[in-house]
Amino acid sequence: MVQYLLIYFCELLTTRCLRTTFYFLGTKQVFARLHYDRHLHPDILEVQEKYKLKYMKKLLLFVFMIPCLAMTQEKGVIFEHGTSWEKVKAKAKTLNKYIFVDCFTTWCAPCKFMTEKIFPQEQVGAFFNANFVNLKLQMDQTASDNEEVKSWYAEAKRFESEYSVAAYPTFLIFNPQGELVHRIIGGEEDSNRFIEQTKMGLDPATQQAHLINKFEANPKDTTLAKQVMRMGIDNYDQNLARKGIQAYIDVAGVAPLFTKQNIDLLLKTTNASQSPNFKLIYDNREQIDQLTKPGTADGILGHILLREYVLPKMDKPGDNVDFMALEQAAKKDYPAVNMTEAMLFTKVKYYVERENWTAYTAVVNKAISANIAEVLQPKMLDFLAMYIYAGCDDPVCIK
Repeated sequence: MVQYLLIYFCELLTTRCLRTTFYFLGTKQVFARLHYDRHLHPDILEVQEKYKLKYMKKLLLFVFMIPCLAMTQEKGVIFEHGTSWEKVKAKAKTLNKYIFVDCFTTWCAPCKFMTEKIFPQEQVGAFFNANFVNLKLQMDQTASDNEEVKSWYAEAKRFESEYSVAAYPTFLIFNPQGELVHRIIGGEEDSNRFIEQTKMGLDPATQQAHLINKFEANPKDTTLAKQVMRMGIDNYDQNLARKGIQAYIDVAGVAPLFTKQNIDLLLKTTNASQSPNFKLIYDNREQIDQLTKPGTADGILGHILLREYVLPKMDKPGDNVDFMALEQAAKKDYPAVNMTEAMLFTKVKYYVERENWTAYTAVVNKAISANIAEVLQPKMLDFLAMYIYAGCDDPVCIK
């Protein structure tokens, strides 16, 4: 009677997954015989009983191993699934835990490294699971996205805009009340260092939100303003960086920015032609080049104009882009800016994608003739030549 109860218990636990597993345990051939059939001949029933007794221990051992296997799979960071942002916040508030959000993209190599090498580690899982409700948020959209990923599309867009997510991976830390208090930009190869970086987001004294609150309470403190600028630059948060530099200028003026110690603050917080900083750089190009290196001012200004005047015209696939006309439009508004270097790699990418090797060769030769320092580096010359050898059969271009 006890044997039959055990058999019945095993049959209740039998699922398709278990059937597959039993195959690897070597019991596939006898699995069907575990289904007790009282209508069979007594001799056959006797054979069945022998099979049951022979494999019962193996089956029960496997059944009791299932919880252990599950524990093994959960050594790393446990991320939430089948949920929503509101539910994540509610869970964090109930458990009095912080929220850790991994903002990643499918094409980001450091994101993949963190997912495959760092998050599965036992010590990383122990730390994050104890202190956080963890969430992975895919920031890009692909044709292979499943329904769960698609359900987060709108939220990902909101995160990108509201929390200034502009680099990947970006790790956002929210307090149990759902308020953003800290962020970490970029992957980390050392799991111990990553844990230490994340601990700063758990301590109110070291949270970035603490510094921002101090700055907002003391906007005339130039030391705090510079710290906020640095934080904004490091975190790719242009809004925060602009707040910091504007507060600094309001108190100290622009003169202190034109020093070797501070010039990078001006350069790194300028990303639009309509910003006051753009005019500062435009009007002081020679002084900036003296503080840094020749071509620095044109490099900053040129890339901004490239982003505003040229790149929007390249969004439509199949259209032929008139780079000369677009560059002339930019130079009409800002005639002193040399955009040659800024335009170079955009043209290179454009012509390689269209396999227009004649135009590609002309662009590269023009850059070499113009003595653009970055192009004349041996590694860069090898890189540019590689495209010709790999994709072009025209002897004239190869020559």
